[in-house]
Amino acid sequence: MPNQSPKKVLVAGSTGLVGSCFLDNCRKNFSITTIGRQNTDKIVNLMSRSDVLRTIEESIAQAVINFAAFTNVDGAEKEKNNRDGEVYTINTLLPSWLAEACKSSGKVLYHISTDYVFDGKREDKPYTEKDTP
Repeated sequence: MPNQSPKKVLVAGSTGLVGSCFLDNCRKNFSITTIGRQNTDKIVNLMSRSDVLRTIEESIAQAVINFAAFTNVDGAEKEKNNRDGEVYTINTLLPSWLAEACKSSGKVLYHISTDYVFDGKREDKPYTEKDTP
């Protein structure tokens, strides 16, 4: 079997709980470039649509994995009606910008979300988007 180079992946949200666990467990299987505002391979303003689009379109990655999220519940409550705030931008606009950029550049997008919504005790079947938290 010929040697294959690892799949190139761009990861947003690599410094958070789920993203950092992904990196710890998957770096050996993928060629990963992390993006974000600090402590990443490439500094990118995830609050800026143009920065996000440019970064994705210029990347040689085949896939983008988004773990980025605003998870401070109390902070989110303070911003709940602010469409210009960080909560709305990171949790709503960023995923749509990533999808837009991936679609136009032929990349696959994996978006991970709702890691703090459910208690995980359901055993009969997986949760769906329609389940009430």
